[in-house]
Amino acid sequence: DIILPQQFKTPFEVDIVSNRCIIYDPDAIFYCRFKQRINGQLIGCFSSLPFQTCYNSLPFTLMQEETFFALKNQIIKLKDNVIFDFPQTDFEKIKYQVYEELWNKGYWISCGLKFGGHYLVYPDDPNNCHADFIVKVVENNQKLSAFELITHARVGVNVKKSFVLATLNQSKVTFIAIDWQGIT
Repeated sequence: DIILPQQFKTPFEVDIVSNRCIIYDPDAIFYCRFKQRINGQLIGCFSSLPFQTCYNSLPFTLMQEETFFALKNQIIKLKDNVIFDFPQTDFEKIKYQVYEELWNKGYWISCGLKFGGHYLVYPDDPNNCHADFIVKVVENNQKLSAFELITHARVGVNVKKSFVLATLNQSKVTFIAIDWQGIT
């Protein structure tokens, strides 16, 4: 179990740069990751190895959904005169509701852009396991072509993950799994 210093208190202050939350305090990062399942991402480089790309260091950044979740749950607070504009659009509101629903179900969530989705969803700490799902958020009335559906399903199969569409249906988050069972 992660033990934090006695003086560690929430909510802790964070910076917002280009509408992205930046955290420099290692104790705050441990708290986010291991006490709140807020995955975030290290984006800095080590000063002794600035050109390597395998390992990152401080600072730590959060997805906008993670930032809004942390603000809403009083895990973080913004420094004075800092503005955070999320969610603004209807689509951003749907994305946040999907994020929150997945978090409430006990999953760990990270960015899924590299696999064509919005989120990668893990059953446990991403350092200990692979993602089970790629989640793409769509608006309820959004049309997807057969080509898009097949492409997403095939990506999921090739990376050994289920591809899931998530949408808001009558104020409730709905998940639809897409499987590809092509002829081999």
